[in-house]
Amino acid sequence: MKKLPLWMRITQQLVLTGLVLCVFALFHHVLPRYMGKAAEPIAIIPYVRETAAPSAQSAEQPMGPEAPEETPVPGPFTAGRIEGEDSFSSPSLVFTITKYEHTEAHPAQCYYVADVYIRDVEQLSIAFPISGYLYGDPYRIAEGAGAVLAINSDNASALGEVFTVRNGALYNGNSTRGDICVLFRDGSMKTYAPNTYTNEEILAAEPWQVWCFGPSLLDENGQPLEEFNIDRTLQNRHPRTVIGYYEPGHYCFVVIDGRGGEYSKGTTIKETAQIMAELGCRCAYNLDGGASTLMLYRNELVNVPSRDRSLKEMIVLREREETANEAS
Repeated sequence: MKKLPLWMRITQQLVLTGLVLCVFALFHHVLPRYMGKAAEPIAIIPYVRETAAPSAQSAEQPMGPEAPEETPVPGPFTAGRIEGEDSFSSPSLVFTITKYEHTEAHPAQCYYVADVYIRDVEQLSIAFPISGYLYGDPYRIAEGAGAVLAINSDNASALGEVFTVRNGALYNGNSTRGDICVLFRDGSMKTYAPNTYTNEEILAAEPWQVWCFGPSLLDENGQPLEEFNIDRTLQNRHPRTVIGYYEPGHYCFVVIDGRGGEYSKGTTIKETAQIMAELGCRCAYNLDGGASTLMLYRNELVNVPSRDRSLKEMIVLREREETANEAS
């Protein structure tokens, strides 16, 4: 068979390469975003893949702190609803968002801290796109969940088979190589290193959420850790999302901008731990970051994400239904 001219063979290779790139873009970028934006109204749908069956031995020795007779929930709750540009208060939910800019730092840092008080741990929930959609537009996820404040979560569903609990339901019971963070039903929060717990012990202590990304940032005295259980490449400077804990009912959400020009370059994991210690947190846990780092207040953007990204889930804060009705 006569060989094709060189120019025709080159043209043929270019066309085939273009087709491969188009197919890759379709399945890895276009379809996930389309599926998120095409979704109907979003609802909070708890993951339910397994049922927890704690052993009798683990039930006798719960991992979580013992709940006091009356769990203290401090905070400046108000009889009615008061909404400000960077603050919100109601009978069941209070938070203030503060912007921190360290232009003198090298490189510069900019981050936002939401100091949060809630009456009931169930007000801090995980929201997902509707069933059948892998990714969702974060604005639609937050709006569909009735969120007053929302941040990105740990993206655990994209990490493979890891130990996760969502809204009190066991999603996956497999072992996890990294640190986990547990928010218990009594409002307490604690982080665990691998091999310091069993899944059965955690489940017996009634977890409300179990996050799996990490790492844990503070030691038992609220001081920055020296070593972190995370790949070294992820310890470099990136946008960050962190959840911090003070006491039952009192938490903070922190989003750190990065990759967005000179105003903020993100933080290393050590710098992130230092920020959480300076905020006075008793424990703090690193969630998914990078382009996922996002904070929404009443579905309005608070921070400056490095780019748009569809998400698999979000942490949302809502008012208790009865107090929301009373304040209306």
